[in-house]
Amino acid sequence: MEKRNKRKHIIAVSVSAFSLGMIILFITIPSRMYVDFVIAVKGKENITWDDFSRFPHTDIGSGRYVYEYDLVGGSHLYLNGSELKSQPESIYIINRYGTKTLIKSDMDRNLN
Repeated sequence: MEKRNKRKHIIAVSVSAFSLGMIILFITIPSRMYVDFVIAVKGKENITWDDFSRFPHTDIGSGRYVYEYDLVGGSHLYLNGSELKSQPESIYIINRYGTKTLIKSDMDRNLN
């Protein structure tokens, strides 16, 4: 009986450690689910740079702001715009296979 309790304890500790690790991961690296949540709550036209300010990014722009965020699962989120005081002009995700998903384009603004 003692071995069984010890085994249950080891499993419980392992599951708890894994769960804590996943929570820390999702707090420090945005997920596609977080991006979808922001879109659902605010609408794609109302997304701002500040919506992702808590996450690390790389500024890969030259003459424009292009922020690249690593997403969980190997995808990347890109926010692109001419100034940080205004909303990003385009937002897209490139998955780990290179497929681009357009969320918002500066063309959307020109069509309305």
